[in-house]
Amino acid sequence: MIQVIETLETLVPYAEVWRKLYCEARATVFQSFEYHLEAWKCLLSKIPENRLAIILAGRGDKDTVKLICPFYIDQSGALRFINDTHTDYNDVICRAGENIYILMKEVFDWISANNKIKRVHFAKMQHHSLLLHYGRNFLQSGFVYADNAFSYLTVQCSNDPIGEMSHMTTKDRSVLKSLLRKVSGYSFDIHTVKNGGFPIKKVQEMRDKMVQRGLRKLSFFPDDLIDFVERMFESDYLEVGILKNKEGVAEVITFRFRDERVSNRHIAWIFMSSDPKLVSAVDIRYIVDKAKNGSTVFDFGVGAYTYKLGNFKPIVESTFALVDGKNWYSLCAALFGMNVVLAKRIIRSKVLGVKK
Repeated sequence: MIQVIETLETLVPYAEVWRKLYCEARATVFQSFEYHLEAWKCLLSKIPENRLAIILAGRGDKDTVKLICPFYIDQSGALRFINDTHTDYNDVICRAGENIYILMKEVFDWISANNKIKRVHFAKMQHHSLLLHYGRNFLQSGFVYADNAFSYLTVQCSNDPIGEMSHMTTKDRSVLKSLLRKVSGYSFDIHTVKNGGFPIKKVQEMRDKMVQRGLRKLSFFPDDLIDFVERMFESDYLEVGILKNKEGVAEVITFRFRDERVSNRHIAWIFMSSDPKLVSAVDIRYIVDKAKNGSTVFDFGVGAYTYKLGNFKPIVESTFALVDGKNWYSLCAALFGMNVVLAKRIIRSKVLGVKK
Protein backbone atom coordinates (compact mmCIF):
# COMPACT_ATOMS: atom_id res chain seq x y z
CA MET A 1 0.00 0.00 0.00
CA ILE A 2 1.30 3.46 -0.83
CA GLN A 3 0.59 6.95 0.44
CA VAL A 4 1.49 10.10 -1.49
CA ILE A 5 2.61 13.15 0.48
CA GLU A 6 1.66 16.35 -1.34
CA THR A 7 2.11 18.99 1.38
CA LEU A 8 4.72 19.80 4.01
CA GLU A 9 2.02 19.67 6.68
CA THR A 10 1.39 16.03 5.79
CA LEU A 11 5.11 15.26 5.60
CA VAL A 12 6.29 16.60 8.96
CA PRO A 13 4.58 13.89 11.09
CA TYR A 14 6.71 11.31 9.24
CA ALA A 15 10.00 12.96 10.18
CA GLU A 16 11.03 10.34 12.74
CA VAL A 17 9.93 7.47 10.49
CA TRP A 18 12.11 8.92 7.73
CA ARG A 19 15.09 9.45 10.04
CA LYS A 20 14.87 5.89 11.38
CA LEU A 21 14.70 4.36 7.89
CA TYR A 22 17.53 6.62 6.71
CA CYS A 23 19.78 5.37 9.52
CA GLU A 24 19.11 1.78 8.45
CA ALA A 25 19.56 2.45 4.73
CA ARG A 26 22.50 2.36 2.37
CA ALA A 27 22.22 6.08 1.81
CA THR A 28 24.09 9.37 1.74
CA VAL A 29 23.36 12.71 3.36
CA PHE A 30 21.37 13.52 0.23
CA GLN A 31 18.68 11.06 1.38
CA SER A 32 18.19 12.61 4.82
CA PHE A 33 14.85 14.07 5.89
CA GLU A 34 16.32 17.51 6.53
CA TYR A 35 17.90 17.70 3.10
CA HIS A 36 14.57 17.14 1.33
CA LEU A 37 12.53 19.28 3.71
CA GLU A 38 14.78 22.31 3.37
CA ALA A 39 15.31 21.85 -0.37
CA TRP A 40 11.58 21.94 -0.92
CA LYS A 41 11.05 24.93 1.37
CA CYS A 42 13.99 27.01 0.13
CA LEU A 43 14.13 26.09 -3.55
CA LEU A 44 11.47 24.01 -5.27
CA SER A 45 8.39 25.46 -3.57
CA LYS A 46 9.30 28.87 -5.02
CA ILE A 47 8.05 27.60 -8.41
CA PRO A 48 4.23 27.38 -8.04
CA GLU A 49 3.88 24.72 -10.76
CA ASN A 50 6.09 22.24 -8.87
CA ARG A 51 4.09 19.63 -6.96
CA LEU A 52 5.35 17.56 -4.05
CA ALA A 53 4.89 13.80 -4.60
CA ILE A 54 6.77 11.91 -1.88
CA ILE A 55 5.68 8.28 -1.89
CA LEU A 56 5.58 6.18 1.29
CA ALA A 57 5.12 2.46 0.81
CA GLY A 58 4.40 -0.20 3.41
CA ARG A 59 1.45 -1.94 5.03
CA GLY A 60 -0.69 1.15 5.40
CA ASP A 61 0.32 2.78 8.68
CA LYS A 62 3.15 5.05 9.74
CA ASP A 63 5.08 2.43 11.69
CA THR A 64 5.27 -0.02 8.78
CA VAL A 65 6.75 2.27 6.13
CA LYS A 66 9.47 0.33 4.30
CA LEU A 67 10.16 2.56 1.32
CA ILE A 68 10.33 6.32 0.82
CA CYS A 69 10.53 7.80 -2.68
CA PRO A 70 11.43 11.52 -2.42
CA PHE A 71 9.83 12.67 -5.67
CA TYR A 72 8.19 15.78 -7.05
CA ILE A 73 6.47 16.66 -10.33
CA ASP A 74 8.08 19.62 -12.05
CA GLN A 75 6.35 22.27 -14.17
CA SER A 76 6.83 20.20 -17.34
CA GLY A 77 5.15 17.10 -15.87
CA ALA A 78 8.37 15.16 -15.22
CA LEU A 79 8.59 13.07 -12.05
CA ARG A 80 12.01 13.65 -10.51
CA PHE A 81 13.99 13.34 -7.30
CA ILE A 82 13.65 16.38 -5.06
CA ASN A 83 16.53 18.81 -5.64
CA ASP A 84 18.19 16.53 -8.16
CA THR A 85 19.92 19.53 -9.75
CA HIS A 86 22.05 20.17 -6.66
CA THR A 87 22.25 16.57 -5.42
CA ASP A 88 25.24 14.38 -6.18
CA TYR A 89 23.64 11.01 -5.34
CA ASN A 90 19.88 10.43 -5.67
CA ASP A 91 18.00 7.38 -4.44
CA VAL A 92 14.95 6.03 -2.66
CA ILE A 93 15.25 5.26 1.05
CA CYS A 94 14.75 1.75 2.38
CA ARG A 95 16.37 -0.56 4.91
CA ALA A 96 19.60 -2.15 3.64
CA GLY A 97 18.91 -5.64 2.33
CA GLU A 98 15.14 -5.13 2.20
CA ASN A 99 13.30 -6.71 -0.73
CA ILE A 100 11.10 -3.88 -1.88
CA TYR A 101 10.38 -4.96 -5.47
CA ILE A 102 6.68 -5.60 -4.75
CA LEU A 103 6.37 -2.13 -3.20
CA MET A 104 8.29 -0.64 -6.13
CA LYS A 105 5.75 -2.18 -8.52
CA GLU A 106 2.99 -0.38 -6.61
CA VAL A 107 4.94 2.85 -6.99
CA PHE A 108 5.25 2.44 -10.76
CA ASP A 109 1.59 1.43 -11.04
CA TRP A 110 0.74 4.74 -9.35
CA ILE A 111 3.04 6.60 -11.74
CA SER A 112 1.32 4.98 -14.74
CA ALA A 113 -2.13 5.91 -13.44
CA ASN A 114 -1.28 9.52 -12.57
CA ASN A 115 -2.31 11.81 -15.41
CA LYS A 116 -0.24 14.68 -14.05
CA ILE A 117 2.97 12.75 -14.79
CA LYS A 118 4.05 12.83 -18.44
CA ARG A 119 7.45 11.22 -18.01
CA VAL A 120 10.01 10.20 -15.40
CA HIS A 121 13.60 11.36 -15.13
CA PHE A 122 15.46 9.83 -12.20
CA ALA A 123 19.03 11.15 -12.34
CA LYS A 124 22.37 10.49 -10.65
CA MET A 125 21.74 7.10 -9.05
CA GLN A 126 24.68 4.97 -7.93
CA HIS A 127 25.03 1.41 -9.25
CA HIS A 128 23.56 -0.15 -6.08
CA SER A 129 20.32 1.89 -6.23
CA LEU A 130 17.25 -0.32 -5.83
CA LEU A 131 15.23 2.01 -8.04
CA LEU A 132 17.88 1.65 -10.74
CA HIS A 133 17.84 -2.16 -10.36
CA TYR A 134 14.06 -2.24 -10.60
CA GLY A 135 14.08 -0.10 -13.72
CA ARG A 136 16.68 -2.27 -15.40
CA ASN A 137 15.03 -5.59 -14.59
CA PHE A 138 11.29 -5.00 -14.59
CA LEU A 139 10.32 -2.01 -16.72
CA GLN A 140 9.30 -2.86 -20.26
CA SER A 141 10.20 0.57 -21.61
CA GLY A 142 12.50 3.40 -20.69
CA PHE A 143 16.22 3.95 -20.96
CA VAL A 144 19.07 3.69 -18.48
CA TYR A 145 22.29 5.54 -19.22
CA ALA A 146 25.41 6.71 -17.39
CA ASP A 147 24.67 10.38 -16.76
CA ASN A 148 27.69 11.44 -14.73
CA ALA A 149 30.88 10.30 -13.05
CA PHE A 150 31.94 10.55 -9.42
CA SER A 151 35.25 9.85 -7.74
CA TYR A 152 36.63 9.16 -4.30
CA LEU A 153 39.88 8.51 -2.52
CA THR A 154 40.59 6.56 0.66
CA VAL A 155 43.39 8.13 2.71
CA GLN A 156 45.00 6.33 5.63
CA CYS A 157 45.64 7.93 9.01
CA SER A 158 49.07 9.52 8.75
CA ASN A 159 51.06 12.65 9.45
CA ASP A 160 52.19 12.37 5.82
CA PRO A 161 49.11 11.15 3.91
CA ILE A 162 50.55 12.23 0.55
CA GLY A 163 53.55 9.98 1.12
CA GLU A 164 51.18 7.09 1.92
CA MET A 165 49.29 7.36 -1.39
CA SER A 166 50.71 4.16 -2.86
CA HIS A 167 48.43 4.32 -5.93
CA MET A 168 50.38 7.36 -7.14
CA THR A 169 53.85 7.65 -8.64
CA THR A 170 56.63 9.60 -6.97
CA LYS A 171 56.10 12.35 -9.54
CA ASP A 172 52.37 12.49 -8.79
CA ARG A 173 53.03 12.86 -5.07
CA SER A 174 55.57 15.60 -5.78
CA VAL A 175 52.92 17.54 -7.69
CA LEU A 176 50.57 17.37 -4.69
CA LYS A 177 53.29 18.53 -2.32
CA SER A 178 54.08 21.39 -4.68
CA LEU A 179 50.42 22.45 -4.69
CA LEU A 180 50.39 22.25 -0.90
CA ARG A 181 53.39 24.55 -0.69
CA LYS A 182 51.46 27.16 -2.65
CA VAL A 183 49.22 27.71 0.35
CA SER A 184 51.87 27.46 3.05
CA GLY A 185 51.36 30.39 5.35
CA TYR A 186 47.67 30.54 4.44
CA SER A 187 45.12 29.83 7.15
CA PHE A 188 42.47 27.18 6.60
CA ASP A 189 39.53 27.20 8.98
CA ILE A 190 36.71 24.65 9.02
CA HIS A 191 33.42 26.08 10.27
CA THR A 192 30.74 23.81 11.72
CA VAL A 193 27.60 24.60 13.67
CA LYS A 194 29.46 23.49 16.80
CA ASN A 195 32.26 26.05 16.52
CA GLY A 196 30.49 29.12 15.19
CA GLY A 197 27.84 30.55 12.93
CA PHE A 198 27.43 30.27 9.19
CA PRO A 199 29.84 32.75 7.50
CA ILE A 200 27.17 34.22 5.26
CA LYS A 201 28.89 37.56 4.72
CA LYS A 202 32.06 35.91 3.39
CA VAL A 203 29.99 33.64 1.14
CA GLN A 204 28.15 36.60 -0.35
CA GLU A 205 31.38 38.57 -0.80
CA MET A 206 33.04 35.65 -2.61
CA ARG A 207 30.01 35.17 -4.85
CA ASP A 208 30.02 38.85 -5.82
CA LYS A 209 33.78 38.78 -6.45
CA MET A 210 33.46 35.77 -8.77
CA VAL A 211 30.68 37.47 -10.74
CA GLN A 212 32.63 40.73 -11.01
CA ARG A 213 35.67 38.89 -12.38
CA GLY A 214 33.57 37.08 -14.96
CA LEU A 215 34.17 33.65 -13.41
CA ARG A 216 30.45 33.07 -12.92
CA LYS A 217 27.16 34.44 -14.23
CA LEU A 218 24.90 36.80 -12.29
CA SER A 219 22.64 33.84 -11.47
CA PHE A 220 25.45 32.01 -9.62
CA PHE A 221 24.66 31.06 -6.03
CA PRO A 222 21.35 32.96 -5.60
CA ASP A 223 20.12 33.92 -2.14
CA ASP A 224 17.62 31.01 -2.09
CA LEU A 225 20.47 28.53 -2.53
CA ILE A 226 22.56 30.26 0.11
CA ASP A 227 19.58 30.00 2.45
CA PHE A 228 19.36 26.25 1.77
CA VAL A 229 23.10 25.81 2.35
CA GLU A 230 22.86 27.70 5.64
CA ARG A 231 20.04 25.43 6.81
CA MET A 232 22.12 22.35 6.00
CA PHE A 233 24.94 23.93 8.02
CA GLU A 234 22.59 24.56 10.95
CA SER A 235 21.37 20.94 10.76
CA ASP A 236 25.03 19.85 11.24
CA TYR A 237 25.26 18.07 7.90
CA LEU A 238 27.50 20.62 6.24
CA GLU A 239 30.85 22.18 7.05
CA VAL A 240 32.39 25.25 5.46
CA GLY A 241 36.12 25.53 4.81
CA ILE A 242 37.70 28.94 4.24
CA LEU A 243 41.22 29.43 2.93
CA LYS A 244 42.63 32.88 3.68
CA ASN A 245 45.83 34.35 2.27
CA LYS A 246 48.53 35.96 4.38
CA GLU A 247 46.58 39.23 4.38
CA GLY A 248 43.52 37.47 5.82
CA VAL A 249 41.48 37.69 2.59
CA ALA A 250 39.35 34.66 1.73
CA GLU A 251 40.60 32.96 -1.46
CA VAL A 252 38.56 29.73 -1.47
CA ILE A 253 35.35 28.68 0.25
CA THR A 254 34.33 25.02 0.17
CA PHE A 255 31.13 23.30 1.23
CA ARG A 256 31.40 19.66 2.23
CA PHE A 257 28.79 17.25 3.46
CA ARG A 258 29.70 14.99 6.32
CA ASP A 259 27.99 11.62 6.64
CA GLU A 260 26.88 11.55 10.27
CA ARG A 261 26.78 7.74 10.28
CA VAL A 262 30.25 7.43 8.76
CA SER A 263 32.16 10.26 10.42
CA ASN A 264 35.26 9.81 8.28
CA ARG A 265 33.48 10.25 4.92
CA HIS A 266 33.34 13.75 3.48
CA ILE A 267 31.61 14.72 0.23
CA ALA A 268 32.96 17.75 -1.61
CA TRP A 269 29.87 19.58 -2.83
CA ILE A 270 30.44 23.17 -3.98
CA PHE A 271 33.46 25.43 -4.07
CA MET A 272 33.81 29.16 -4.55
CA SER A 273 37.09 30.79 -5.47
CA SER A 274 38.37 33.93 -7.15
CA ASP A 275 41.41 31.83 -8.17
CA PRO A 276 40.32 28.34 -9.38
CA LYS A 277 43.96 27.17 -9.40
CA LEU A 278 43.86 27.10 -5.60
CA VAL A 279 41.00 24.60 -5.36
CA SER A 280 43.18 21.48 -5.61
CA ALA A 281 45.54 22.96 -3.03
CA VAL A 282 42.59 23.35 -0.66
CA ASP A 283 41.52 19.74 -1.26
CA ILE A 284 45.04 18.58 -0.39
CA ARG A 285 45.14 20.79 2.69
CA TYR A 286 41.79 19.38 3.77
CA ILE A 287 42.89 15.77 3.25
CA VAL A 288 46.14 16.33 5.16
CA ASP A 289 44.31 17.91 8.10
CA LYS A 290 41.67 15.15 8.28
CA ALA A 291 44.16 12.28 7.89
CA LYS A 292 45.98 13.36 11.04
CA ASN A 293 42.91 12.36 13.06
CA GLY A 294 42.17 9.06 11.31
CA SER A 295 41.64 7.41 7.96
CA THR A 296 39.19 9.27 5.76
CA VAL A 297 37.22 8.72 2.57
CA PHE A 298 37.41 11.88 0.52
CA ASP A 299 34.48 11.90 -1.91
CA PHE A 300 35.02 14.37 -4.75
CA GLY A 301 31.34 14.14 -5.70
CA VAL A 302 30.03 14.14 -9.26
CA GLY A 303 31.97 15.43 -12.23
CA ALA A 304 34.98 13.89 -13.99
CA TYR A 305 36.94 17.11 -13.92
CA THR A 306 40.56 17.30 -14.99
CA TYR A 307 41.86 18.83 -11.76
CA LYS A 308 40.40 15.92 -9.76
CA LEU A 309 41.49 13.04 -11.94
CA GLY A 310 44.85 14.49 -12.89
CA ASN A 311 45.99 15.52 -9.43
CA PHE A 312 44.55 12.81 -7.20
CA LYS A 313 44.13 9.71 -9.41
CA PRO A 314 40.94 8.73 -7.51
CA ILE A 315 38.67 5.76 -8.12
CA VAL A 316 36.09 6.79 -10.73
CA GLU A 317 32.60 5.31 -11.05
CA SER A 318 29.42 6.28 -12.90
CA THR A 319 26.02 7.41 -11.75
CA PHE A 320 23.00 6.43 -13.83
CA ALA A 321 19.71 7.91 -14.93
CA LEU A 322 16.40 6.28 -15.79
CA VAL A 323 14.11 8.09 -18.26
CA ASP A 324 10.75 7.04 -19.66
CA GLY A 325 7.67 8.63 -21.19
CA LYS A 326 4.00 7.69 -21.30
CA ASN A 327 3.67 8.41 -25.03
CA TRP A 328 5.91 9.10 -28.00
CA TYR A 329 5.88 12.84 -27.41
CA SER A 330 6.89 12.62 -23.76
CA LEU A 331 9.39 9.86 -24.54
CA CYS A 332 11.03 12.07 -27.16
CA ALA A 333 11.12 14.91 -24.64
CA ALA A 334 12.81 12.59 -22.13
CA LEU A 335 15.35 11.46 -24.72
CA PHE A 336 16.03 15.05 -25.74
CA GLY A 337 16.66 15.90 -22.09
CA MET A 338 18.97 12.90 -21.85
CA ASN A 339 21.04 14.14 -24.80
CA VAL A 340 21.23 17.65 -23.36
CA VAL A 341 22.49 16.25 -20.06
CA LEU A 342 25.14 14.19 -21.82
CA ALA A 343 26.26 17.15 -23.92
CA LYS A 344 26.56 19.38 -20.85
CA ARG A 345 28.48 16.67 -19.04
CA ILE A 346 31.02 16.41 -21.85
CA ILE A 347 31.43 20.18 -22.19
CA ARG A 348 31.85 20.78 -18.47
CA SER A 349 34.29 17.93 -17.86
CA LYS A 350 36.43 18.37 -20.97
CA VAL A 351 36.37 22.13 -21.49
CA LEU A 352 35.44 24.01 -18.35
CA GLY A 353 36.90 21.66 -15.75
CA VAL A 354 34.97 23.35 -12.93
CA LYS A 355 32.85 21.96 -10.11
CA LYS A 356 29.07 22.29 -10.34
